[in-house]
Amino acid sequence: MTLKSTFYELVKIRSMNSWKLNTKNKLVKVVTSSSNVGNRVGYVTQEKYIVGLTALQIERDLGLKPKMLAGGAKIYELLKLPELGEFECKLSTCFPGGSVFEWKDVSDLEFESRDFWPPGKGFPQWDITVSIPTRLIRTLLAHEPY
Repeated sequence: MTLKSTFYELVKIRSMNSWKLNTKNKLVKVVTSSSNVGNRVGYVTQEKYIVGLTALQIERDLGLKPKMLAGGAKIYELLKLPELGEFECKLSTCFPGGSVFEWKDVSDLEFESRDFWPPGKGFPQWDITVSIPTRLIRTLLAHEPY
């Protein structure tokens, strides 16, 4: 009997193999300084991609909305790694929301009327779809490096 995995499952397994707790490969969630994560995490990346960056650089590189982290940021770590069915791969931060579309086909009027997020630097990103415990590990001022 052979086990078959879909391509997407193999991509997810490869992602999972890159995650580690208590290392720079841990999963982190970045939010505004006035936000709290709780157990509903949403989009995450790995800590190694934000080390040494200021809150404003993190904002740019993750593809967050301009001035979203102007008041600073909070960084949370996941206390448990997600399992196969507990997350979705969302490509990289170059692709807001994990979707690929042609920016050149978006008119100025459509851009202004929709809730677009800018492309980031290309860090891997995943959407955690279940409740997972988190812990606040750092609070940053806008120009303070992580």
